[in-house]
Amino acid sequence: LRKAFEQNAPYLFSGGKREFPDIGQFTIACSQRIDALKTWLTWKAYSSALWDGLTTGVCEVAHAAFEYCARSRVLEPVHEPQLNILCFRLRPRPRSSAASDRLHWQIKEAVNASGRAYISSTVLEGRRVFRSVVMNPRTTANDIVQVMKEVERAARRISGR
Repeated sequence: LRKAFEQNAPYLFSGGKREFPDIGQFTIACSQRIDALKTWLTWKAYSSALWDGLTTGVCEVAHAAFEYCARSRVLEPVHEPQLNILCFRLRPRPRSSAASDRLHWQIKEAVNASGRAYISSTVLEGRRVFRSVVMNPRTTANDIVQVMKEVERAARRISGR
């Protein structure tokens, strides 16, 4: 590794001896902090039960969004989430791909501009869809339902659904 990342730029590494090895010399990130160390230390201090609870919680919230969309007259899930991400779209789908993409984009932008929710989008099977990513372990099922309702409100305003 040392040979692979060896550089002579004076701003990268100091040439002095250290008590501990400078692992920046062995990574492509050079002097950036070791983000994984925080995760590892927390894991060691609180056990895997903490991570299991946090991960399970965000996955359950994503599933609550799936269940809401499955019952909605405006939205439909594209898949059942396996983790913390749900992709969903308007129901029924607009006929034209270009019109569908434009409409989904406009609704996403309106939701995000409202300041009450934030969603992203992606393209699946050539069509734009909405994308919800649950990252904050403090997010509740009620919170995600409110996000879905905000998407429905924006869809009704913009498309008359």
